Amino acid sequence: MIISKDSLISFVVVALLACNGVLASTLRFALEPNQLLTGQRTTLVLRIPVEGLPDLTVNPPVVHDELLTKAESLRIADQDYTREGNELVWTYHLVPTKLGTVTVPPIEIQIGTQSFSSESVTLTIASTRKDGDEELRPDFGPESFPMRWGPWIKLVLLLLLLVGGGLASYRWWLHRMVKIPKAEPKLMAPEESPLEWFQKRILEIRRALENSQNGEVTIDELTSAIRQFFEKASRNPVETWTTTEFRTRFSRDELAQQITLVLNRCDAWKFGRESDIEVKDMAYYCLSETEKILLP
Repeated sequence: MIISKDSLISFVVVALLACNGVLASTLRFALEPNQLLTGQRTTLVLRIPVEGLPDLTVNPPVVHDELLTKAESLRIADQDYTREGNELVWTYHLVPTKLGTVTVPPIEIQIGTQSFSSESVTLTIASTRKDGDEELRPDFGPESFPMRWGPWIKLVLLLLLLVGGGLASYRWWLHRMVKIPKAEPKLMAPEESPLEWFQKRILEIRRALENSQNGEVTIDELTSAIRQFFEKASRNPVETWTTTEFRTRFSRDELAQQITLVLNRCDAWKFGRESDIEVKDMAYYCLSETEKILLP
């Protein structure tokens, strides 16, 4: 059997690519349904196998979906990022804002040195009316006789004036007869700042962790408290953002970039990528790192 030089070189190149993991992971995406009626929504799902990817705790996914978020003919009703088995899954629930044909732009995902991208997909939106249906709505019956509202309005205003004058006279009489003590002004408590709220919440979480046998709930409460703190401080819906969105939208905030490392560690534990670490040890570590970064 004779093997040509070109065939041997092609085989070696493919083998090297496979060993480096370049061919190990591919992106699959689907848009269902791709034909809608007005008011309905469609779902765009992107899937990337975990096999062949670099360490996600060091190289978390970076999603570039600006073309989709800024599309004038589409509105994102909801979105989610999770791990299902051995796949990373991104889900977008889309609602079109116009009739006809709409193009769903591609989404690019970068993980370490690997880049993945979906393709543009065409979405068709039809009206609930049939073609050529321009029929007017049924008549609502004969036109009623016009009513003269002027005299009635004057009568109502006169009654309101009489009632208001009577109430004012009655209050004046009570004031003359009974000396009403003047109420002391109530001192309003100063509004609690986001940092003061966060300090109290961290103290509650630490006490709960010290008194519990399992720190799994503590990790969820800690990540939720971090997002609530940044939501109170920035007045943005931070609790609805993924960790990647959090890091991207606060790219100029040094504290946010530092605390993203803690959120990534918590996400890695939730998705089972650091299952060899005890739950309570992970909870203590994340809690201590949070206090070092955010608390003075």
